Amino acid sequence: MQNKTIDQRLVEVTKVQIVSRETICNFIAYGDLLEKWNKTVNLVGKSTLADFWDRHVIDSLQLYRYIELPETQIIADLGSGAGFPGMILAMAGAKHMHLIESDARKCAFLAELAARTNTKISIHNCRIETFQQKVDGITARALAPLTDLINYGKNILNPSGKMILLKGQDWQNEITTARSTGFNGAIADYPSLTDSQARVLIVDLKGSVHA
Repeated sequence: MQNKTIDQRLVEVTKVQIVSRETICNFIAYGDLLEKWNKTVNLVGKSTLADFWDRHVIDSLQLYRYIELPETQIIADLGSGAGFPGMILAMAGAKHMHLIESDARKCAFLAELAARTNTKISIHNCRIETFQQKVDGITARALAPLTDLINYGKNILNPSGKMILLKGQDWQNEITTARSTGFNGAIADYPSLTDSQARVLIVDLKGSVHA
């Protein structure tokens, strides 16, 4: 999985987002620990480990550009699982990431990873429905239909907040379904850097989107 040098990875990753050499080292440590834990805890599909950098790192990191104020905004990563995209965004410089995950084993993995890489994050071992803190932004990947994510957002998102969501090839149908339920907030879509059929959706529950 780690078959390139640190400098080669740095060149590769900075095409998406400028990060430090130290961050690349943290990504490498991430991949190593994920591979180790995945043998006993189902964190990600085994087949995706061979494509860790594109499938997980780059796919997650592409969301960073949509966080308006990464050093001050409070961001909730819903259903964090193995930490994608929330942990990657925290490693890249998002200072106030809250990872919400109901599986205690996955939370234990996230805690060990944060400790090993000295990454500042808050881990919440709870269901999304029970998370009470108000946040400035929400991220999620491969979690739930857009309509469900919007409903989660209504409970915890500040009025000026945005949702930054990675969606697969069914993204247009998900938007159509959300509209059919009466959602009239703004939704902007941007091409995914890792999948031509996927999109990054920026959702404003009330007004216009400026990304």
